[in-house]
Amino acid sequence: MARKIFLSILGTGYYETTRYYFDDDKTNYQTRFVQEATIKHFCSDWSEKDKIVIFLTKQARQINWENPAQQSHKFKKTYEGLSSILSFPQLVVKDIPDGNSDKEIWEVFKIIFDELNEGDEVYFDITHAFRFLPMLLMVLINYAKLLKNISVKSITYGNYEARKIHQDGQEYSPVMKITPLSELQDWTIATLMFKETGQTKFLNNLLPDNQENAITNFTNEISEVRSLNIIKGANAIKAMEIIDKTLIDNPIFKNLKKDLNTELSNYKTDEVKNAFHAVDFCIKHNLTQQGLTILQESIITYILKEIGESDFINEQKRNAVSGALSIKRKESFKVQKKDKLNEEEIKNLKLIAEKVFDLPYKKPLSDVYKRLSQGARNDINHAGYRKSPKKVGYFKARLVKYYNKTMKILNQQI
Repeated sequence: MARKIFLSILGTGYYETTRYYFDDDKTNYQTRFVQEATIKHFCSDWSEKDKIVIFLTKQARQINWENPAQQSHKFKKTYEGLSSILSFPQLVVKDIPDGNSDKEIWEVFKIIFDELNEGDEVYFDITHAFRFLPMLLMVLINYAKLLKNISVKSITYGNYEARKIHQDGQEYSPVMKITPLSELQDWTIATLMFKETGQTKFLNNLLPDNQENAITNFTNEISEVRSLNIIKGANAIKAMEIIDKTLIDNPIFKNLKKDLNTELSNYKTDEVKNAFHAVDFCIKHNLTQQGLTILQESIITYILKEIGESDFINEQKRNAVSGALSIKRKESFKVQKKDKLNEEEIKNLKLIAEKVFDLPYKKPLSDVYKRLSQGARNDINHAGYRKSPKKVGYFKARLVKYYNKTMKILNQQI
């Protein structure tokens, strides 16, 4: 199991006694120090391998850690310091500088970061993280998520200012859970990665168990050029449903959900046009080779559908459409002789070719189809092993150009 670690920074203020409570006031702890309350709440059953770290500036050590505490000219009162209150075997104290310069700020960052191990489950208390420290901690959290694969279990803030007198006559102060701020950062990064690169790893980490396959399968269908799956649309639709259900309870996530669904909302069940949406996805996410292949093959599939053919995987029929698109005159069409076909099959293939020639957009679509083969797809699929290979950047530009032309040609139908 992952190690649990609690991190908190002790301040230099004079702290009054209150009852810090979690969720409801039935779970509360009477103390001057929010650290005592949060450690008792989260860490009471931790094992020896887990760790509690209190970070102290020199002044915080003198004023609030040592016993007696508050030996400062700023305060006339003294009380028991936190060092004599906390008695957990996992407790470690670390000195940090005040952070009065850029150098000291980065030193604070390094000291805290170095306490984290790979895969730690982290509990942050930021109650006394004054001045720049809250921002530093939020940046550090994201940094550690990336480099040490930590998971943030809790971020808390003891809101003494929000204290109220309870019916028992004592003051109660809420411990606010601000963990959703970290979750929002996670979703923001995951959404950015998905929108910019099509990468689903970060999204998968945020979804409930066993719910990630639809999103991963959706992107894999495109990256691995599985057009029949793309046309079915099942994974794209399911992925959108999962995102909706996962983000439904938090209105803050509304805009992120909208951005995620923009990539998915065009997909319908059993629609050939899904394949063209996939080409658009390839363009956005720099999947150029996949885009060129899907675009050319989808032109064939679209035409088969338009002329009343539903068998999209029949090689002879696809060859017939491809052959018709590759020639200018109907009379020049010939059935390939590599397959043994009877007269009826040959007749049907010729009929398919004739239907292709009867399409009103056959001529401009033929030009796109041929240029895809000759100018781009063959070269990129052969990894540039040609006498005059195209330069880097050529293929992405051609994909965009031919996709836009195809959409313009088929606009009335799509």
